[in-house]
Amino acid sequence: MRHTNAQCTRTELIGEHIRAHFDSDLVPALGQFLLARLTPSLDPYLRLPLFPSSLSCTSFSVDLPRDFNISPGMMIDLIGPCGAAIEESRERERVLLIADDSPAALLPFASSAIARAGTATVILAQPYPLDSLDPRIEIHRGDLLTLTQDLAPHADRIFIHTSHASLHFALRTSHFELSSAYTLLTHPTPCGVGACQACYVKTNRGHKMSCHKTGLALTSPLIAGGGAFGFADEYASLVDFSKFGAFITNPITLKPRSPAREQRVIQFAGGVLIHTGLANPGLSHAIRDYEKKWERLGCPVIIHLACDSVDDVEVCMEKIDRVEVIAGVEIGFRDEEETVNVEAMIKAATRIGGKPVIVQVPRSRAIWIARVAERSGAQSISISLPRGTMKHNGEWVSGRLYGAALLPQTIHLLREIKTQTSLPIIGAGGVHSQEDVDVLLEAGASAVQIDSLAWVAPDVLNGIRNT
Repeated sequence: MRHTNAQCTRTELIGEHIRAHFDSDLVPALGQFLLARLTPSLDPYLRLPLFPSSLSCTSFSVDLPRDFNISPGMMIDLIGPCGAAIEESRERERVLLIADDSPAALLPFASSAIARAGTATVILAQPYPLDSLDPRIEIHRGDLLTLTQDLAPHADRIFIHTSHASLHFALRTSHFELSSAYTLLTHPTPCGVGACQACYVKTNRGHKMSCHKTGLALTSPLIAGGGAFGFADEYASLVDFSKFGAFITNPITLKPRSPAREQRVIQFAGGVLIHTGLANPGLSHAIRDYEKKWERLGCPVIIHLACDSVDDVEVCMEKIDRVEVIAGVEIGFRDEEETVNVEAMIKAATRIGGKPVIVQVPRSRAIWIARVAERSGAQSISISLPRGTMKHNGEWVSGRLYGAALLPQTIHLLREIKTQTSLPIIGAGGVHSQEDVDVLLEAGASAVQIDSLAWVAPDVLNGIRNT
């Protein structure tokens, strides 16, 4: 999320509401909302959740109660975007929109469907000025449950906007089934960052936050990871894990993987190249073997998930969601992974379960994947370690690069990514001193990953400040 201001450019009356149009560099995706402070307030936390009624690349509009004092030229204070974005269909589809009050928050879904030669049908429970709607939208007014029962079987996707958390679940548990339904909940979001937990709502997957999928609350900006610390407590005798905000495991796959036939460690000036083949016991065995150790580690545990397909991601996320000690997931990809598969896997990871998702961005495509991660609902991104190739004993060997020599490239990439996304960034690669930590935080990192320092100077690592 990001904090910014937006300027009202014009207003218009829509029945009992004012539709205010804003120019802004902060525009939510479909399904996301903004937290706004429309008037000066002594309380910096209480904000009004606003779902847009229209969207463009540099502007949006929202419908406000008629008694709101808003006029062209006024600036509003915004935090966002909040909530998990809903994927736009690339195919022609039939959407059903259900509103128990104003349908304004659902109109972007109608526009998206119509723009792709699809159809949009709106069910209204309350009076609304129909002349303000796109004439291509089919309109029905009456009892929501009765009309939904008649129209739902003909829809590809259903979108519901309600101020009552129970409506979606009443619809889902009635005698007909909504197989692909999404709900926009207008629910109190006092803090906007998930800290107060006042926005928990009951869902069929347990209690979740309506404001957004919360990220990790780190007590320290230092993170142990990068494949340098093993799967659990391998370095516990050398490193005080309580100084870390989190521990990220070595990569774990759905099924066990054997080591590369010939593991290689090749030193070069300023670092080392390592080729291992991602040996790991597989997710189920890892949970069985390490869960108790994770509980005793002294800091939150994040699973680094290495998957090759959407199916693998879905199975892994369902398993992880059942393990309480796992605080979050970092999902990584092969550098050469097809871009369409990367996007699908990120969306699968953020869609399933309630664990925060960190997307590790390959350096070669960091900007593009950072943007995909943001619009797909990830909580943060991390910078991967680069790959390299060297000749060793007459053979070419490829692997991950570690070492202090990576720091300048990490700083450059961090600053570049920072201009393209509002997501928190975990800086990684080349951190070997307190000064390195400080410079990455100054460059815009929200947290800093420690990796190969644990191999060469664990005493230096223990001396780095955790605040």
